[in-house]
Amino acid sequence: MTNCLRPVAFDMRGLLDAVAKAEMTAYMAEKARRASHPDPLQDLRDGWDMHIAFSLAHPGLFAIMSGGPSERPPSAAVAAGLDVLRQRIRRIALADRLRISEPRALALVHAMGTGTVLTLLAQPAQRRDPGLSDAAREAVMAAITGPADAPADPAAAALRASLDHTSVLTSGERHLLEELLDRIADGGHRPES
Repeated sequence: MTNCLRPVAFDMRGLLDAVAKAEMTAYMAEKARRASHPDPLQDLRDGWDMHIAFSLAHPGLFAIMSGGPSERPPSAAVAAGLDVLRQRIRRIALADRLRISEPRALALVHAMGTGTVLTLLAQPAQRRDPGLSDAAREAVMAAITGPADAPADPAAAALRASLDHTSVLTSGERHLLEELLDRIADGGHRPES
C-alpha cells in the first residue's frame, strides 16, 4: 500500500478566518435570538452595548475581524454583522427618526464602535473608563438622529428606507432615486468620486 501524502498549503489567513467564522456564527446566533426592542433607537443602543461587550471579551477575535483595510471582501461573519447593523438603522429610518442617509449612518456607527473598542482595548482592563462606551454610543446616536449641520429632510431617509417595498421602478430608476434621497438626507453633501 502506497502512502500518498501530498503537501498541504498552509493558509494562516484561512485558518484565522475559519476560527473567526465559528466564533462569529455563535455570536450572530445569540444576537438573532434576542428580540428586537420596540423602540428602534433603544434596539440600536442594546446592539451597541452587546457588540462592545463581546469585542472586549474576545480581543483576539476583534483583531481578526477588524484587521484593517484589505483588498479582500469582508468575511461572511463580518458581512452578517454589518447586515444586522444595517437593519437596525433601517428601522430607525422607517420610524422617521434618522437624520442622515442610511449608508452614512452605517459607516458612522461602525467607525465609532470600532474606535471605541480599540481605545478600550488599549487601556489596561482594570483602568478602562467604564463610561467611554456609553458616551460614544450617545454621541453617535445624536449624530444620526439629531439636527444635521445642513438642513436635511428626515422624510428623505424614511422614503429611502421604504424603497424595499416598491416594485414599480426599474433598477436604474431605483439607483438614481436612492442616490438622490441619500444626498437629500445628508443635507446635500456629495461623496467624493
